[in-house]
Amino acid sequence: MARSSARLVLCPCSRCIVHSRLGGKISISTANKHRQRDVLRQAAARDRQRVLLSAAEGNDIGLQGGDGQMAAADVEGAGLAAGVGDAGGPTSGSDVGSPIPDRPVDDAGPALDPFDGNGGDLQKWIRLLHVMVVWLNCGRGLARSDAHLLLLFIAVVILADRQQPLHIDTIRRRLGIEVKFRRFVVCPNLECQDAVAVSVAEARIRCLLCDTPYFRPSSTDVRQVPVRFFSYSPVIPFLNHCWRRPGFEAAVNSWRRRPRQEGYQDVYDGEAWSERTNGGHTFTSHRHHLNLAVSLDWFEPFTRRGTGSYSMGVLALRIDNLPASVRNRKENIHVVAILPGPKQTSAQGLEAAMAPLIEPSRS
Repeated sequence: MARSSARLVLCPCSRCIVHSRLGGKISISTANKHRQRDVLRQAAARDRQRVLLSAAEGNDIGLQGGDGQMAAADVEGAGLAAGVGDAGGPTSGSDVGSPIPDRPVDDAGPALDPFDGNGGDLQKWIRLLHVMVVWLNCGRGLARSDAHLLLLFIAVVILADRQQPLHIDTIRRRLGIEVKFRRFVVCPNLECQDAVAVSVAEARIRCLLCDTPYFRPSSTDVRQVPVRFFSYSPVIPFLNHCWRRPGFEAAVNSWRRRPRQEGYQDVYDGEAWSERTNGGHTFTSHRHHLNLAVSLDWFEPFTRRGTGSYSMGVLALRIDNLPASVRNRKENIHVVAILPGPKQTSAQGLEAAMAPLIEPSRS
């Protein structure tokens, strides 16, 4: 049975007015619920605005007194309200209302409260917050946009009186864990897929091999956005980091002390390890010579049913001088580049992608 139109009213709440052309006609009881919900929403918005304004002015309500220290009266009052006994407090009815003298703390260590007003270990707390944000971004899948919101919250609410970085890249540089990448633009033509540096692509605009535009057409963006690109991670910084690790030099030379056996027992027994140069020396005759193996593997990042085929490539580098037990550990493998999809890179594109990897080895 249809409801009578006399029982319906025009809902005046903010959501019904915004999302309906003429407002939504609903029952009186539902309209009352919408009105209560609107009042609660407006109250919450006022509370958020009050907290942000207080934080911006440096007046953290309930945290600091006028001199920047924790208010002693509030602390003592909280202890008495919780029923905590105080040896220096009033012992009789006549003592009630008399001021309690301050007692020095003999074994007071360094302050751990970042809001204590005297500095304390605030820098350590800030560094710990930054390490946590980077760890969430790298190890737990926190998106860069979400990391920016988290850093914005820390800067506006928690540390409003201090200038704080708002971008994850700045945090990485301050912590000394910056990873430098070189970006290369890839030709969108899947039959070509030639790769050039960003500066070269900006100068050419189009691919010299197939005349395909490198960048998306846009009338609003000041900076041109490439259709396809990949980031290359240089090998030399990775090798420098490996050589600084304790025990690395001994590990890459441990194969020299292995017992000689017939046949092929490991990669060290291959012909490349005993191949001699024009001077009659083998390439691995020096303790600092490294044999690097480059591998390319393809994978599909999307595994849901009904999704089309999409293949991406991983170009990685491994140090074969290391023992077999540690050779394939993640700290000993360097991801050089991740080649974009949706199809496997052509021979021309693969040759261009490996060019920045091969050039440093020639020098």
